[in-house]
Amino acid sequence: MNCKRNAVCIAKKIRYLELLWYGLESRSENKRNEKQEQREWQMNALPVLSTLQRTNHTESQTHVTNEPQIDYYLLAIHEDRDTALLSLLKSFIQCAPQMVLQIYLLAKSKPDFNLSKEYVQMAAIISSLFEMSWSMASYNRALRRSTPNKLNVSRMATITHFLWRFCTIGSRVLAIALFTSEYSYWVCPVAIGHWGVMTIWIMHQQTRFCDSERGDQRPCHEYVFNMIVGAIYLFCFLNVKDEPTRYKYLSFYTIVFSENISFIILWYVRSDPLNWYHTPALATVLGAFGVGMLLMLIYYWFLHPNGRPLWVNRAARCC
Repeated sequence: MNCKRNAVCIAKKIRYLELLWYGLESRSENKRNEKQEQREWQMNALPVLSTLQRTNHTESQTHVTNEPQIDYYLLAIHEDRDTALLSLLKSFIQCAPQMVLQIYLLAKSKPDFNLSKEYVQMAAIISSLFEMSWSMASYNRALRRSTPNKLNVSRMATITHFLWRFCTIGSRVLAIALFTSEYSYWVCPVAIGHWGVMTIWIMHQQTRFCDSERGDQRPCHEYVFNMIVGAIYLFCFLNVKDEPTRYKYLSFYTIVFSENISFIILWYVRSDPLNWYHTPALATVLGAFGVGMLLMLIYYWFLHPNGRPLWVNRAARCC
């Protein structure tokens, strides 16, 4: 796990450096264009030298057009998208297991008058949940910005998207952690089964995330990527292909809601009813998931750039 985490962190830092480089190149390119426009204005403003300067300008333009032109701004946008994806993978690899472990330890620990340790654990849980939710919203924003012919996401839409993920991921992690606190290793076959089904589903979509720069397919890289995304599907939905998502959301959240209900009811029946969080935990899992679904509907009904909800707009995409 540490090797995977370090690899993702190094890759993300490399992407940040490339993003900075492309940004500087884009700025330099803009300055060169401004100087070119200034020379053209001077050429038109001096009629005495216009003939000679037009000749030189035509020759220079012919020389420039023969050279390959690089759009550094577009490259910077794509680097920003890739960096957001790496940040998303890093946050789930690092934070999701940490959240489950912290909630598990809180559920298994005995009541103590010294609450300082519990406060630290709660702060770690909330910060991890914040990081995962924000990485989802940030990737969604970067993905739309990098996709041609798509409107950018507004700030209010990004905040709503963040809150939607915050509620659904929090509900999911809490249900898994509480179930693990009472049934321990029984969570393993359930998680492996969920991961396997989701990975097969992703592979069936024939994603093309790992193609080479020339467009050649790399099946081994693609399979590994699909398996990693399948692990993310343990906690939330991430669209991996630009196509209508209403049936995907319906299928995924139906499965997740059924699992959450099963997890929390099995925990509720077996856990000690004298625990102060016995009933509040049940209400939190159900309530947070319901609020998350409501926020998702608000996002697609009022705030999505397409302006129409998933079930009405057949061309609606998740990003």
